[in-house]
Amino acid sequence: MTATYASEWPVPAPALDWTGWTTTCDAGTISNEFRNRVISRINAFRRLAGSPADVALDLGYSDQAQQAALIMAANFQLSHNPPPTWRCWTQVGHDAAGSSNLANYGGLDVVDLYVHDTGTNNTAAGHRWWLLRSPGRRMGVGSTYGANAMYVVDGSYQPRPVREPDGFLAWPPRGFVAYQLATIRWSFMIDGGNYSSATVTMTSNGQQLPVTVEDRGSYSQLVWRPSNMDPNGFNWWWPQPSGDQVIDVTISGVLVNGVSRTFSYSTIVYDPDDPASRYRGTSAPGRSSPSRWAVSAGCRPAPRPSAGPPGRGPDASSTRGQAGGRPDRPGRAGSPRPARSR
Repeated sequence: MTATYASEWPVPAPALDWTGWTTTCDAGTISNEFRNRVISRINAFRRLAGSPADVALDLGYSDQAQQAALIMAANFQLSHNPPPTWRCWTQVGHDAAGSSNLANYGGLDVVDLYVHDTGTNNTAAGHRWWLLRSPGRRMGVGSTYGANAMYVVDGSYQPRPVREPDGFLAWPPRGFVAYQLATIRWSFMIDGGNYSSATVTMTSNGQQLPVTVEDRGSYSQLVWRPSNMDPNGFNWWWPQPSGDQVIDVTISGVLVNGVSRTFSYSTIVYDPDDPASRYRGTSAPGRSSPSRWAVSAGCRPAPRPSAGPPGRGPDASSTRGQAGGRPDRPGRAGSPRPARSR
């Protein structure tokens, strides 16, 4: 897991090389190197989570997502259903917006933004769900210098095997996680899970952490946070630990196909540059990040699917989850300042 971090995050991001222009409503193109690196970052997160790390770049989805990103950048707003009155509106861009995670940020670290899923409108962690769910196989990448559309609704909803023997996906996952990737908002999903009565306990190096459950299945997963941490501000990384921090998690009362089950695992949050850490590695000091401005105003996950294949997709009120499943709408991540346009 530490090798995955060291091979992906310290490596400089390739140039976006956007050729478009919002003033003329030209969606333009972005470099294939950038698109491929975004997919590499997504697969790195999936590998850490224990989900199949084989998502492929879909150029058709990417072309559509580029039209959606242009609409968001031209209007300094995010919407999964942008009206025809918006500047640079196209039917292709409109339709892609309804199948994409959206953000007022266009750089590589938008992937991290989606996984951290901070902000008051992201308590269900829908962006993360779309990127990590096991059925996902193809995604598209569209970006300008001030907006991103990540096409995530690829029509794949059959859960696939994951690393955990018990079949769950969690973020942060079991094992060693660099503090820059550890999130304040935690999540857990399992195929056939119902979280309506689930409880969560956490300890940090043996000390109890009070927990606040934020969502019980809107995106087929359980979402919670330490009660004394705020996932809605500008500091969206886990606090930098002094030495390895062992977080023990126990989730009880999850109904899986009608049977109550308990799951336990340990996440070890570490500092890649701490010489005392058992897993010292190469961090990425000074890397470009949207962390201080792009999270609070409104990342929008792709819409939650209201109806999946027979016996699979939850409706809007369902608490039945899958290590995959399908919510009804992607999500959006946003920024308190206008998207940059050219």
